[in-house]
Amino acid sequence: MHTIKFALPAARLPIPKCIWNAAHTHALVIVTANVGPGAHQRVDVEILNSTPHRNVYLSKCDIKGETRLAVTAHGEGEVGVCFKNYVSPDIKLDITRNMSTIANQDSLSGLETEMRKLEGVVKDTLGVWQILHVQLVFKCKYLID
Repeated sequence: MHTIKFALPAARLPIPKCIWNAAHTHALVIVTANVGPGAHQRVDVEILNSTPHRNVYLSKCDIKGETRLAVTAHGEGEVGVCFKNYVSPDIKLDITRNMSTIANQDSLSGLETEMRKLEGVVKDTLGVWQILHVQLVFKCKYLID
């Protein structure tokens, strides 16, 4: 059993820190990761093999504290444990609209006020669609769970 301690700097697009170790066919590989606290950070781990295809045995997002992971090696070679530390900015949005205030400030008629409300709904819908699309892309690339 080997213990390795290292710093894992956080970044928006972090470079993975990988540790490789030889493993025999059907060998049980147990990884215990101890992730310390970090404000607005998310640590992801991936266990993969050394084949040209880099088959992923396990991928886990947002590990915290002590986390134990176990996989069985499929073949002779090396097994890698890769960590990434993402910076997660704390974003707070206030999308509350008071249309009567906006109508009074801009001297809008009733029809213009309704048009502004519809415009706001369409913008919100488009924003939600964009967020869902980005989440789907990230999930496909295994960047989020």
